[in-house]
Amino acid sequence: WGLARAWSYVWPSQPLLVYPAPEPNAPPLPSGQGDSQMARQQLHGDDVHQLRAYRRGDSRRAIAWKPSARHGHLLVRECEQPQGADVVLDWERLPATLPWEQRIRRLARWVDDAERQGRRYQLRLPGNNAIGPDTGAAHRHACLRALALLPAA
Repeated sequence: WGLARAWSYVWPSQPLLVYPAPEPNAPPLPSGQGDSQMARQQLHGDDVHQLRAYRRGDSRRAIAWKPSARHGHLLVRECEQPQGADVVLDWERLPATLPWEQRIRRLARWVDDAERQGRRYQLRLPGNNAIGPDTGAAHRHACLRALALLPAA
Protein backbone atom coordinates (compact mmCIF):
# COMPACT_ATOMS: atom_id res chain seq x y z
CA TRP A 1 0.00 0.00 0.00
CA GLY A 2 1.58 3.20 -1.13
CA LEU A 3 0.60 6.74 -1.76
CA ALA A 4 1.01 8.09 -5.28
CA ARG A 5 0.96 11.70 -6.31
CA ALA A 6 0.49 12.80 -9.90
CA TRP A 7 0.17 16.24 -11.43
CA SER A 8 0.08 17.80 -14.84
CA TYR A 9 -0.21 21.14 -16.59
CA VAL A 10 -3.57 21.83 -18.19
CA TRP A 11 -4.04 23.83 -21.36
CA PRO A 12 -7.80 23.99 -21.94
CA SER A 13 -9.02 24.42 -25.49
CA GLN A 14 -11.54 27.02 -24.31
CA PRO A 15 -10.87 30.05 -22.11
CA LEU A 16 -11.92 29.71 -18.48
CA LEU A 17 -13.31 32.37 -16.19
CA VAL A 18 -12.68 32.05 -12.46
CA TYR A 19 -15.05 33.91 -10.16
CA PRO A 20 -13.46 35.84 -7.28
CA ALA A 21 -13.26 34.14 -3.90
CA PRO A 22 -15.72 35.73 -1.46
CA GLU A 23 -14.29 37.53 1.56
CA PRO A 24 -14.54 35.08 4.49
CA ASN A 25 -15.42 37.58 7.24
CA ALA A 26 -17.16 40.38 5.38
CA PRO A 27 -19.39 42.85 7.22
CA PRO A 28 -23.15 42.41 6.77
CA LEU A 29 -24.93 43.57 3.63
CA PRO A 30 -25.52 47.32 3.34
CA SER A 31 -29.09 48.35 4.13
CA GLY A 32 -31.57 48.44 1.27
CA GLN A 33 -32.54 51.58 -0.61
CA GLY A 34 -35.69 52.68 -2.35
CA ASP A 35 -39.32 53.44 -1.64
CA SER A 36 -40.22 49.93 -0.53
CA GLN A 37 -38.47 50.13 2.85
CA MET A 38 -41.76 49.88 4.73
CA ALA A 39 -41.51 46.10 4.84
CA ARG A 40 -40.36 44.34 8.04
CA GLN A 41 -37.57 46.72 9.19
CA GLN A 42 -36.61 45.48 12.67
CA LEU A 43 -32.85 46.00 12.81
CA HIS A 44 -32.76 46.96 16.50
CA GLY A 45 -35.96 45.30 17.65
CA ASP A 46 -36.50 42.15 19.65
CA ASP A 47 -37.82 40.07 16.75
CA VAL A 48 -34.82 37.82 16.08
CA HIS A 49 -35.01 36.03 12.76
CA GLN A 50 -32.00 33.75 13.26
CA LEU A 51 -28.55 33.43 14.82
CA ARG A 52 -25.43 33.32 12.66
CA ALA A 53 -21.67 33.26 13.22
CA TYR A 54 -20.03 36.56 14.13
CA ARG A 55 -18.33 38.47 11.29
CA ARG A 56 -15.86 41.30 11.70
CA GLY A 57 -17.77 44.58 11.63
CA ASP A 58 -20.91 43.26 13.36
CA SER A 59 -22.31 45.43 16.14
CA ARG A 60 -21.49 44.34 19.69
CA ARG A 61 -25.11 44.98 20.62
CA ALA A 62 -26.16 42.26 18.15
CA ILE A 63 -24.07 39.54 19.84
CA ALA A 64 -26.21 36.88 21.51
CA TRP A 65 -24.09 36.32 24.61
CA LYS A 66 -25.91 33.39 26.23
CA PRO A 67 -26.14 31.24 23.05
CA SER A 68 -22.52 32.19 22.27
CA ALA A 69 -21.42 30.89 25.68
CA ARG A 70 -23.34 27.64 25.16
CA HIS A 71 -21.87 27.04 21.67
CA GLY A 72 -18.31 28.21 22.43
CA HIS A 73 -18.13 30.81 19.64
CA LEU A 74 -19.72 34.20 19.01
CA LEU A 75 -23.20 34.24 17.52
CA VAL A 76 -25.01 37.33 16.27
CA ARG A 77 -28.75 38.02 16.28
CA GLU A 78 -29.93 38.59 12.73
CA CYS A 79 -33.20 40.49 12.72
CA GLU A 80 -35.62 40.59 9.86
CA GLN A 81 -34.50 42.73 6.93
CA PRO A 82 -36.78 44.62 4.55
CA GLN A 83 -37.59 42.19 1.75
CA GLY A 84 -38.80 44.82 -0.70
CA ALA A 85 -35.83 47.18 -0.45
CA ASP A 86 -33.16 46.90 -3.14
CA VAL A 87 -29.61 46.48 -1.88
CA VAL A 88 -27.03 48.59 -3.71
CA LEU A 89 -23.55 47.08 -3.74
CA ASP A 90 -21.49 50.10 -4.75
CA TRP A 91 -17.74 49.97 -5.44
CA GLU A 92 -17.42 53.68 -4.65
CA ARG A 93 -18.98 53.31 -1.18
CA LEU A 94 -16.38 50.81 0.00
CA PRO A 95 -13.62 52.23 2.23
CA ALA A 96 -10.90 53.90 0.15
CA THR A 97 -8.26 52.13 2.25
CA LEU A 98 -9.49 48.71 1.11
CA PRO A 99 -7.12 47.20 -1.50
CA TRP A 100 -8.45 46.48 -5.02
CA GLU A 101 -8.60 42.68 -4.64
CA GLN A 102 -10.23 42.97 -1.20
CA ARG A 103 -12.96 45.18 -2.67
CA ILE A 104 -13.67 42.56 -5.32
CA ARG A 105 -13.80 39.82 -2.68
CA ARG A 106 -16.15 41.85 -0.44
CA LEU A 107 -18.55 42.56 -3.31
CA ALA A 108 -18.47 38.86 -4.28
CA ARG A 109 -19.43 37.96 -0.68
CA TRP A 110 -22.25 40.50 -0.69
CA VAL A 111 -23.57 39.19 -4.02
CA ASP A 112 -23.69 35.69 -2.52
CA ASP A 113 -25.28 36.96 0.72
CA ALA A 114 -27.96 38.96 -1.11
CA GLU A 115 -28.77 35.97 -3.31
CA ARG A 116 -28.92 33.62 -0.32
CA GLN A 117 -31.33 36.00 1.45
CA GLY A 118 -33.50 36.36 -1.66
CA ARG A 119 -32.94 40.14 -1.79
CA ARG A 120 -33.00 42.20 -4.99
CA TYR A 121 -29.61 43.81 -5.49
CA GLN A 122 -27.73 46.06 -7.85
CA LEU A 123 -23.97 45.96 -8.42
CA ARG A 124 -22.28 49.28 -9.26
CA LEU A 125 -18.72 49.09 -10.54
CA PRO A 126 -16.16 51.71 -11.62
CA GLY A 127 -16.83 53.43 -14.93
CA ASN A 128 -20.58 53.86 -14.33
CA ASN A 129 -21.22 50.15 -14.91
CA ALA A 130 -24.35 48.97 -13.11
CA ILE A 131 -25.97 45.55 -13.18
CA GLY A 132 -29.53 45.14 -11.92
CA PRO A 133 -31.42 45.46 -9.67
CA ASP A 134 -32.54 41.88 -9.97
CA THR A 135 -32.21 38.50 -8.29
CA GLY A 136 -31.70 34.91 -9.37
CA ALA A 137 -28.95 32.66 -10.68
CA ALA A 138 -28.52 34.52 -14.00
CA HIS A 139 -28.15 37.86 -12.19
CA ARG A 140 -25.66 36.37 -9.71
CA HIS A 141 -23.56 34.96 -12.55
CA ALA A 142 -23.63 38.30 -14.40
CA CYS A 143 -22.41 40.11 -11.27
CA LEU A 144 -19.66 37.61 -10.48
CA ARG A 145 -18.57 37.63 -14.14
CA ALA A 146 -18.31 41.43 -14.07
CA LEU A 147 -16.24 41.26 -10.87
CA ALA A 148 -13.95 38.60 -12.38
CA LEU A 149 -13.38 40.71 -15.49
CA LEU A 150 -12.54 43.95 -13.68
CA PRO A 151 -9.19 45.25 -14.90
CA ALA A 152 -6.31 45.20 -12.44
CA ALA A 153 -5.76 48.33 -10.37
